[in-house]
Amino acid sequence: MSCRVRSNHPSSTADFKEESTDDLARPDAQIEPLRRLLRTLASVGLFTLDGDRVTLEPIGATLSRNASDSLYGAAVMWMETHYVPFSDLLHTLRTGEPAATDYLGKPFFDWVNENPDRSGQFCDAMASITSGLCTGMFDHYQLPDGELIADIGGPAARSTTSDQGLNGQVEIIGGDFFDSVPTADIYVLSYILHDWHDAAAMRVLRSVPPRVGRELEC
Repeated sequence: MSCRVRSNHPSSTADFKEESTDDLARPDAQIEPLRRLLRTLASVGLFTLDGDRVTLEPIGATLSRNASDSLYGAAVMWMETHYVPFSDLLHTLRTGEPAATDYLGKPFFDWVNENPDRSGQFCDAMASITSGLCTGMFDHYQLPDGELIADIGGPAARSTTSDQGLNGQVEIIGGDFFDSVPTADIYVLSYILHDWHDAAAMRVLRSVPPRVGRELEC
């Protein structure tokens, strides 16, 4: 998926409905490798193949940069930052140290934050997960009483809050969630705890003030 979304062709941005394989190969792909890739992606529901015709399926449309539920950022980020360190998984099994730490030579988030492009890519990926995978998550959930919500570890997305109709309603506060978090009525931790071992995850949870608010992990 990442290979297709990283190029600039309509098939990579999923901005097409139906095309021939030859048309999708232009201008930057070899036809035979592309056909094999499309067959693989069709097997997981991104496309439907009928001879030389390729039809985009709804799940494939989520790879478009222009989709409201776009997962473009996540597809790019996971390929470039996650998959190669997975090759060192045996090191984790033998030592308990995260494979990314061994492969990258430092903890994953230190490696991400030392480079502005990687940091921006990570924020874009987290924003795409929020707008894509998490869309509608709270549609039928009755939030507890309270007016102030703290999204712990939420990405400082490049889109402005005014783009989301939240101008003047959101304040971005930097800090270390292992030590403390801003006071709020409700705390949301989305895609946070799975990044840490159990002891570190408990530190995050304990940083929430006792008997204050409610925690939502998603």
